[in-house]
Amino acid sequence: MIAEVFITPDVFTASEDVLRSRLVNLSSILLPQRITPRFVVCQLDSQKWQKAVGAKLVSIRSQELQSNAKAMFMHLIDQERGVCVNRPLDAGIELASESDWVCAAKTSSVRAAIDGIVSSDATRDQCMAVDEFCGDDFWGRYPNPRTVGRTLADQEPLLQTICFHSDWLLIRLPYVGGDDNDEIITLKQILRLAANRIEGQKKCSIYIHVASRPRRQGGDEKLKRDVEDQIVEYQAKLECLDIQVVSPNAILDRMLFAGEWASMPHQQRAKRVRWLLTMTHVAIGRSRDASTEPCTWSLFDRRSAHNRLKQIEEQLSSSVRASVSE
Repeated sequence: MIAEVFITPDVFTASEDVLRSRLVNLSSILLPQRITPRFVVCQLDSQKWQKAVGAKLVSIRSQELQSNAKAMFMHLIDQERGVCVNRPLDAGIELASESDWVCAAKTSSVRAAIDGIVSSDATRDQCMAVDEFCGDDFWGRYPNPRTVGRTLADQEPLLQTICFHSDWLLIRLPYVGGDDNDEIITLKQILRLAANRIEGQKKCSIYIHVASRPRRQGGDEKLKRDVEDQIVEYQAKLECLDIQVVSPNAILDRMLFAGEWASMPHQQRAKRVRWLLTMTHVAIGRSRDASTEPCTWSLFDRRSAHNRLKQIEEQLSSSVRASVSE
């Protein structure tokens, strides 16, 4: 669904003709006219990677080409566009050559997979050239919408990048309960992936919406406790884990919102949504055969995700006000 790629700084070093062609190809992929993204660009220690790329751009002799390259780079790292993600690196790692950058990317990929390493030297093990990165063969692996098998193994590659690179997640699964049903299996998988952080990476905040079941014995409080009991093992690995029981009419679709924190006045922060993933179905339990039950997952652009989240928050606020007035 989303490819995470790392581009070595040396990709921005080449003869004028080669570099001009590279920039055109990279711009068409990294700064597309289409709105819904299918990738993120990994920055290994954002300051070090940006500094290294900047040094390569400064060395471009053609002023026109250098200006175009810098403009593309500034658009690429623009936080509002949400193209780049950061991976912290251990202190003391030397990044003096392209081999060092490739080695660092491979090492980081062991913990959470990087889908592609783009290098100026495509003969390096596990690396690809810019032409391959920009080609249909690579991007054909990341369709949107996407047919997904109903197993945890099929789901994990689609969830990993979103869970690993988000400050917060809002998970809306209408049929989550305290028993070991299909949706609790997927919920646990999302929490496990979100909790898989590396040193220097901040913990993720998780917000879970489950649908009220008025006829359930013990009511909403019992439902909330039952869900908490199922996922308590992840509590210490997350910044927060909040469960909210909402009206069944307010949560009809399976959704995963994800994003980062935006700084606000007085040390406050607000959710800035980055992705919205909808799922017609999720993984199923061991009691049924998953091989014949594929489903469709769809990724939405940031604007659509923001509008949908705003709508949901307004609905929930109205519901709270109505219950208070009663």
